[in-house]
Amino acid sequence: TTESIRMWYAKNITGNAGNVVTITYSAASFNNTYGAVMVAEYSGLNISTPFDQTAKGSASATTVTSSSFTTTSANELIAACAGIGALNNTFTPDTGYTLQMFAPTPTASNAAAYEDKIVSSIQTGVTTSMTSNNNANFAIVVETFK
Repeated sequence: TTESIRMWYAKNITGNAGNVVTITYSAASFNNTYGAVMVAEYSGLNISTPFDQTAKGSASATTVTSSSFTTTSANELIAACAGIGALNNTFTPDTGYTLQMFAPTPTASNAAAYEDKIVSSIQTGVTTSMTSNNNANFAIVVETFK
């Protein structure tokens, strides 16, 4: 069994309490899987082309680390989401990151967490990781935004 994580973004939205995110799972696509949805909203990003880089990684361990990535500008947001297939998780963010969210699924047999940080200089050949108290199938995806 492997874990799978996806990140989506919407650019140049107007933040307010009326924003709604709707996720619809079909029975076929959701069969034998579990979903956790987390939503983060940021201001101050490039309104026309915010997306910069992506990286991912997977492991069967207590720590999962992304492949290396290089940002193209200073003052970027680095956001990472990790998912693990285990019960009773606690998560520890990577050095310099803030753990923003933790989302147990309805079955509590899988969980996901979200960490982020803002960097003030170009990051060259860096990785991002997250640690859990459980040794299990673990996946991470990282996206950077200008």
